[in-house]
Formats: sequence, C-alpha cells, structure tokens
Amino acid sequence: MKKILWIAAAIAGLFASASCQKEIPQDGINGETANVTLTVQTPSVQTRTISDGKKANIVHWVAFDNYGQPVDGLAGTAVINDKVAQIDVTLVKHYDYNFVFWAHVGDEYGQNAAYGLGTFNTDGKVVVNYEGNANDENRDAFYAHQIIKIVSDNEVHTVPLYRPFAQINFLAADYKAVEAVGLHTNMTSTILMEGLPTVLNGIDGTVDQAAAGTTVNLAKYAIPSEDKYYTITDPATGVATTYGWYSMNYILATDKDTKDVTGLFYHDKKVDGVSIEVNNVPYERNHRTNIIGNFFTENVKVELIVMEGFNDEYVETYPQL
Repeated sequence: MKKILWIAAAIAGLFASASCQKEIPQDGINGETANVTLTVQTPSVQTRTISDGKKANIVHWVAFDNYGQPVDGLAGTAVINDKVAQIDVTLVKHYDYNFVFWAHVGDEYGQNAAYGLGTFNTDGKVVVNYEGNANDENRDAFYAHQIIKIVSDNEVHTVPLYRPFAQINFLAADYKAVEAVGLHTNMTSTILMEGLPTVLNGIDGTVDQAAAGTTVNLAKYAIPSEDKYYTITDPATGVATTYGWYSMNYILATDKDTKDVTGLFYHDKKVDGVSIEVNNVPYERNHRTNIIGNFFTENVKVELIVMEGFNDEYVETYPQL
C-alpha cells in the first residue's frame, strides 16, 4: 500500500525522538503495510519577505533503519507548493523508520550551490559551502529528523522542519544619516567569521565540530531592497525602533556558541569599506542575532539582540568598539 507524507517548511524549535533497536521486519505476518499521512502546518510568519520560509521549493528525504543504514527505495525529492510537499511511499507496520528531510531553494534538479548532498542518501549529511554572495535569502533552508512508526491505517503524523542555522544581522541605528547623504542606495556588505563547522548530520542534528575551521568567504552583496528596514519593539516599554538592515547571513550553528564577527560595509564614497568588529557574539540554531549600532557615525555603540525562534529576544549592550 502507499503511504503519504506531507512535508513543509516550518519555523520553530528542534524536535527529535528516540528509536527502538530491532531488526527490520520482513513481508508476511510481521510485515503488514498501512496508510499513513504526515502533515506539516507552517505557523504564522512575519509579514516581511525575508526569512518567511516561502522560498524553499524542494525537499530531499531519505529513510534509515535502526542501524543507520538507508532503506532501499525510501529516498527521493519532492516539489514544495505553498509550503507543502507530498511523497508516496510504502512502510511496514510496527517498525521505526528514521526519516531525514532537507528543504531548500533548489533548481530544476533540486540542487543548491550552497549545499552539498552528495552523501545525503547514504548518511543523511549536508555540507554547507560558504562561497557565493552574502545577504542571499536563497541560502535559507530547513531540516528535520523524525522517527516514524505506523500501527494502523490512516494515521496522522506531524513533521515540522527547522533551520539548522543562526541568522546573524547587522542593523544600523544611524541609517537615517546614511540615507541623508545618499550612501544608502549603493550599500553592499558581507561578514567575516572563522572556525565554523560545515557538515550537518541530519540523523542526530550534530555538526562536525572536529573539522570546524572554515572561514565565511561570501562576496559582498546588497541587501534585498524590500527588506532594507527592520523594526524592533522593546518588550518592556512597547517602544518600536526602526533600523537599517545592512547585513543578513545564515550560519550553520550548534545549540549555543559565541564567535567574533566582523561586518564589512561598502559604498561609493568608501570603496575600501567600513569594518565593524564585535567580539564574542552569541548565536544559536534557529535563532536570530541582531547586532545593532551607529556604524557610520561617531561614538559607535553596539547592542546584540538574540531572538529565540525569531520571536523572543534578549539584549546585551556593548559600550564601545
């Protein structure tokens, strides 16, 4: 019989569960099959275009047995339409399948130059390539690992997908001064970070810390014009402040980490760039870290705002660079 899996991009916390260790059942009395539907409902998203999760259009999926071996015939890709993809498979009752899902902005072949999936169907791993352009929303991607065991027909399971990345942004508090002198229009930017992991293990959610050492090498590029402003509301006072959004990048992350981050900004009058270095920046998977400061005027003051699940936030203030 056929089983139906519904997959879509979601923005929330990480989900995982434990698997039972047993041999895969064979056809016959212990190998009955049943229909199952996995449904993913994407939560409400921000009204801004950037980071809304809508760009992911391809989902790669593969199932492993309890010993980490791929199950024959249970791997493939599917097109995401309106945040939902449908996959038809055949599953055996009473057996724990370890499914791994990876969704990104793919071409007609389901590929994205930022991500290597050469071994995905054999070990569930994705390789992150830190080349190409900075500020690229096409680098947004989602993944999930879920253990699926069916017992009867017409079961419904939920498979949410999550970002394995931290989003690190530079927000200029002095954007109005930049606009007033005409430098805002042609602004480009990138960031520098060192010692980053590049391999995500989709089965257990870990990153390859032993091989960590990659430096972000993204080419300077403009922020999408529809997203040049970003407003943050202080939860304590209710006061909303609007900033200029001059840098946005996705970084493969662990649960929590800190690293030095350098923002590099370029405009017509400063071809060699403006460099802003911030030490010990906290960042975390599926969280947004906003680095806020007066980057283009005197008396630079920097704040770090990490927004959990792209909703809550806390603030750490750096007095002076």
